[in-house]
Amino acid sequence: MKKKVVIISDKVAFYMRFSTEEQANTFKENYLILRESEARNLFEELKQLLFKNEKIPNLLKEGVDNNGIF
Repeated sequence: MKKKVVIISDKVAFYMRFSTEEQANTFKENYLILRESEARNLFEELKQLLFKNEKIPNLLKEGVDNNGIF
């Protein structure tokens, strides 16, 4: 299931009105609305989970391998 992510500034008030519950549920299925601070926190959590055990060799960090610079 793919959702479109909408990030709203923390300083902005957000209000949506739907005429039916079905429309609201359809919107909820298709969009994920986050405040800017929530998005930053989620990004940091995901970064820690995804790259927790990743070790980047020093040579790759520097952009150098045994044959030269890449």
